[in-house]
Amino acid sequence: MENNLTMEKNWRTSSTGTGVASAPISGGKIWLRVTVDIRPGADRAAELSYSIDGNTFQSIGTPFVMNNEWRFFMGYRYAIFNYVTQSLGNEVTVPSFAIMAP
Repeated sequence: MENNLTMEKNWRTSSTGTGVASAPISGGKIWLRVTVDIRPGADRAAELSYSIDGNTFQSIGTPFVMNNEWRFFMGYRYAIFNYVTQSLGNEVTVPSFAIMAP
């Protein structure tokens, strides 16, 4: 989990953020979940979690308070990135990506 990525007013990245949480995952499938209240308003927190069986989810990191400035939409821009830290040659397949109401 990366926090504090920041942009300047011209959308240029001014900070690539800092790693704040990780979990040891070795192969197989992983399910990712973000639980958040996206109604208009300030101080809405997103809680991130993961599962290795698709049923039992484990929280990761601390709740992320979303920015309510004009440059951002409250739903944010959720994305899945794959980047290597030790050696080249791995890949990630994302068979589905869903946004669901409670």
